[in-house]
Amino acid sequence: MSILHLRSALGSKGYRVFRQVVPESLVKEAVRSICDFAGAWPEDPASWLRLPPENDDVVPLHHAPALWKIRMYPAVYAAFCEIYGTERLWVSMDRARFRAPNGHARVPVSERLAWSGDPRGAHPGVVHGMLFLTDLSAESGGFRCSPAVYREIESWWRERPSADWRVPELGEAPVESVSARAGDLLVWDPRLPCSASTNLGDRPHIAQFVTMMPTEIFSDPERERRKRVRLFTERRAPENQRGWAGQPDPELAFSIELTELARKLIGFEPWG
Repeated sequence: MSILHLRSALGSKGYRVFRQVVPESLVKEAVRSICDFAGAWPEDPASWLRLPPENDDVVPLHHAPALWKIRMYPAVYAAFCEIYGTERLWVSMDRARFRAPNGHARVPVSERLAWSGDPRGAHPGVVHGMLFLTDLSAESGGFRCSPAVYREIESWWRERPSADWRVPELGEAPVESVSARAGDLLVWDPRLPCSASTNLGDRPHIAQFVTMMPTEIFSDPERERRKRVRLFTERRAPENQRGWAGQPDPELAFSIELTELARKLIGFEPWG
């Protein structure tokens, strides 16, 4: 898998939306699991204030059966196969998001464009992904990003050798807002500067973070495979996603029926 293939698959904007990859039945099941865990429901505005303010909009739930049904859904896997140009993938064990409307949010949303890590060191073989579980219009606060900076990312850094990626000077960069419907999958390159946006609608935005990565990018695939199997078996969050308010560690060991595809995406079975 090459960086050229990845850029070709994502296009000049650095992101791609795969429409309606997950059926409504799985979307509703995931929403119910996330809301039950958070104690906050879309139809009950009073419950939105129960979310721990220190968590911002993060819902630290990783191993609910409904989330695993989405991770192992064939159309989700097919989207990442298309992005990477390989079938030998492992799936992430990410968390969820519940963003209340602006008037009910406990913590203001920062809309400053930024990167989640140093884009100069971002591994070209890993993308970010989000499965939308509620409709999200650009007007009500969609995913914000700057494809213009992404297209010129190498020259942008050459012209700013002393720039700090944690506080980038992107105030004048043109911004694009992306809309999506429940069941859509958004995939983007980590070198695309982006930001959250204020929910200007009257309903919560709910989503599940999910991505996949080629097994070949790991220097010690067997060690990574064992770690992944252990995380699933013990129902624990990845190490860099622990310590959130209200997060059980480990999570309740609900029974999860894994498909043959899921066993390979976790690492129980080899790709061959």
